[in-house]
Amino acid sequence: MKFSFEFIKEFCDPAVTPQDLARRLTLAGMEVASLHQEKKDWVFEIEVTANRYDWLSIIGISREVAAVCGCKIKVDMPEQEDEEELKEIRLSIAASEDCPLYIGRYIKGVTVQDSPQELKDKLSACGISLVNNVVDITNYCMLKWGNPLHAFDADKIEGEVRVRRAEEEEKFFGLDKKERILNRENLVIADDKKILALAGVMGAANCEVDSKTENIVLEAALFSPLTVRRSRRSAGLETDSSYRFERRVLPEYVDVASAAARNMILDLAGGRKSGKKVCGSIPRTKTEPIRIELDHFYGYIGHEIAKKQIGEILEHLGFKVKNIDARALEVTAPVFRLDIQREVDVYEEITRIYGYDNIPSALPALLPSVEKGLYQFQSQVRNFMVSLGLREMISFSITSDEVLKKIGQEKFLPLSNPLRSQENALRPTLLTGALDVVRHNLNQKADRLKLFELGSIYQNDNNSCRETPMLSITVSGVERPAMYLRGLIEQIIDFLNLKDCLWQEIRVSGFSAVREISFQGKVLGKMGKVSASVCREWDIKQDLFFFQADLSVWQELRKEKKYQPFSRYPFVCRDISLALGRDMSFADIEARIREKAQPWLRDLEVVDIYQGKKLSSGEKGLTVRVFYQSEEKTLTSQEVDSLHNSLRDSLAAIPGLTVR
Repeated sequence: MKFSFEFIKEFCDPAVTPQDLARRLTLAGMEVASLHQEKKDWVFEIEVTANRYDWLSIIGISREVAAVCGCKIKVDMPEQEDEEELKEIRLSIAASEDCPLYIGRYIKGVTVQDSPQELKDKLSACGISLVNNVVDITNYCMLKWGNPLHAFDADKIEGEVRVRRAEEEEKFFGLDKKERILNRENLVIADDKKILALAGVMGAANCEVDSKTENIVLEAALFSPLTVRRSRRSAGLETDSSYRFERRVLPEYVDVASAAARNMILDLAGGRKSGKKVCGSIPRTKTEPIRIELDHFYGYIGHEIAKKQIGEILEHLGFKVKNIDARALEVTAPVFRLDIQREVDVYEEITRIYGYDNIPSALPALLPSVEKGLYQFQSQVRNFMVSLGLREMISFSITSDEVLKKIGQEKFLPLSNPLRSQENALRPTLLTGALDVVRHNLNQKADRLKLFELGSIYQNDNNSCRETPMLSITVSGVERPAMYLRGLIEQIIDFLNLKDCLWQEIRVSGFSAVREISFQGKVLGKMGKVSASVCREWDIKQDLFFFQADLSVWQELRKEKKYQPFSRYPFVCRDISLALGRDMSFADIEARIREKAQPWLRDLEVVDIYQGKKLSSGEKGLTVRVFYQSEEKTLTSQEVDSLHNSLRDSLAAIPGLTVR
């Protein structure tokens, strides 16, 4: 919207330069997109947000100017004297939901001519086309009060004027000299024979005010924002009038703007007032007082503002302020600020006018409970993942139901208002993002992928959304990816300082060879190989392994690290070659080794995997290296051999396992 510096000066005296005013308004939230000089005036162009319909009037803008400059605003309201009932023309509303209020004023004997130069200059500066004194006055009052008005040539009206919905394929010839075919979406003003205006959008050419006009009907109305939006879209139009009605106009100013326009017409175009007709009623807006505790406000913004200054800021913005005690205020929002509902809305008004740049910058103080919270834990996990040689990836939390069905995810949270079909669901797993990232990297010839992601998944919990912080690890293109991923998980278990975790084979849709890792009955995570069918859907031609874990479980189970000195004595290692049957789990073998190799077991690792002619069909060969070490002495060969042979005998007793 455009407005001029001289227009603002009708209501307040900023006592600052236009450049300084532009800076202050922008810092307060009314972004000045451009500022330029026209003749002796300065023209501002601002970006108006959808919730600030009060900025679509010069009076509304003047309130902001008064607030940021600390000056007073003065608005002369037109006198609302008693008027005779309009007799010349009958008015009625046939669509009260679309038009709750319609006011008509009849003025006789006007002289239509050019407007005075001062009026022309103000309208031109605001980007309004000049027509004649009557039409220019309606546009001036629209700019001033924010309420669109329209003037009809009364002598061109035939019969009763009615607000109604258009009939199907009814024709409308507008002031822009274009004909449009209307439908039931359109709200119109019509007489007994023709359409006089597309309500809230544009008047018809058949009743426009021109140099021959002597009598006029001045229209002021309140139209439904939704109805006007649908109507002008259906007609393919957008006007200054529709722009305001779509964002809503102030009901209390409908009659005020009409009375002000009537007075200006009588002054500049002559004539005499004949009567007034009000159809419908003014919807009354009621605002509830809001209690402001200053201590809470200061804690919220992290800075103290003088109570007196707070009151002045709010009063400049049109709020009513009442002192309750030394540390509290009662604030009532003006009727033109229906967006003010809670204490925080008032906080924002105070702070933006006071100036965000006047609030000192400071790092937030973290309480001990916060320091141990999830945010810091996630940071620790992130740093640990990077130390393992993994690269972080970030993916979108919104995906599509079709993608989720491809990976076997039938339960998810759909979005009620998706912008497009490809983004209509919240992800219940981090796998969707991992698949997209892997595909993208493979297409860029990056085939050795060791990735992790920290993000949230979303699930249905008793008809509400439950957000869970998760970690995923994705491995592809590395040597022995399954063993590599297992090694990473074992490093994570050490990071959590947990012992004796249980590895169990489970079934998960879209995966094979899935292992669930748990500790004391709580799941630490699941790893598995993404199925070939899922990989084909994403055009991934190499094996892909995926691990996912709930970080809140990790945080709960993580044990405090306790450090102990290294043994001063050397370790001794022995290898065991094993042949495992098809259904044999290495987790059982590991558990047996850890049980029978005590008290000198320090560690174990798989150093070789073999499948070939020397083994029976379905068998797999493993070489396990066992490390022995004492805290008290140097172990002798006889001591190690005795314990190791006992371990071999114990393993040989396991059905389906051959010690080679």
